[in-house]
Amino acid sequence: MKNINVRKVLVILTVLVMTSTAAFAAPILNDTIQVNFQGKDVNFGPYKVYIDDGRTYVPYRQFFESIGYEVKWDQTTRTASAIDPLRISTSVDREQKVDAALWQLSAEARACFWQSFNLATLRFDQAVEEKKEGEKLAVIADIDDTLVDGVMYTADVLQDGEWTNTAFGASLASDACLPLPGAVEFMNYVVDKGGTVFYITNRDPSLREVTYSSMKKMGFPMIDENHIFIRETGMASSKESRRAIVEKDYKVVLVLGDNLEDFADLFPVKEGVDARRDAVDKVTDQWGDKFIVFPNAVYGDWEKAIYLYDKTKTPVQKIADKKAVFDEYKYIK
Repeated sequence: MKNINVRKVLVILTVLVMTSTAAFAAPILNDTIQVNFQGKDVNFGPYKVYIDDGRTYVPYRQFFESIGYEVKWDQTTRTASAIDPLRISTSVDREQKVDAALWQLSAEARACFWQSFNLATLRFDQAVEEKKEGEKLAVIADIDDTLVDGVMYTADVLQDGEWTNTAFGASLASDACLPLPGAVEFMNYVVDKGGTVFYITNRDPSLREVTYSSMKKMGFPMIDENHIFIRETGMASSKESRRAIVEKDYKVVLVLGDNLEDFADLFPVKEGVDARRDAVDKVTDQWGDKFIVFPNAVYGDWEKAIYLYDKTKTPVQKIADKKAVFDEYKYIK
């Protein structure tokens, strides 16, 4: 078989197409090589595929266009790019979060936030009625995805935007930064009823000033260094010590958050999914009473627990861990 047109970009398919689910077969039948990608035969039309030194070569553009990709050529950098129209992000880890982020924007999620703040209002009213003389009532709340909507930043990150504190800070300063439904109303209600609100967040210290300015702009009360506890440099992610500062002088009647770490150091990430579930069941009387959880399907310790918080794991290993969780529950063994 002769060399094909040299103007066509040729690639070693098994090296170029980075996917563990691809399967290729190259039998020589009637001087024709057949290529199968993810269970589908690829039609190259008049363009030829050939084997050289045990390797299968295909024309780049014809291969990717035949399976629906858009192919672009940058003459300056001499780079051929194949763009999958069924993906939003070029990163596998980010692409897996797309539907979760869309759910956070759904009417169902919005209803969950209103429901949670309605319940919080009932619980706070109850605490006011039962308040003893001299007691000072307080509410502790996480900020991101509990009081403030983080999807405006996620929407950019999932489309290959920067994932940095600088970019996050810019999003917080923008008009796209909005409170979640019921958040501003509830926190002001607590203050109007004589309570005190505290914000415990793991935002970086570099975001302190934009946190103050954006929270004030949205209308949240008590925005100052005495009521907002940021995760200072060198401080552990645990919020236990910061909660203890509040509990020393106040009766904390409600804790609001979207991650179990927002409530107590009872939910061991490194011990896996089942251990965290068991820990939740040990404090069943707290959920909906003192602890109110807000929906966040995009990120959190729930995902870290799947990998036992092992930061060294590769994307392939993480996928295997996710599959293992499903395998534990599927009814066909």
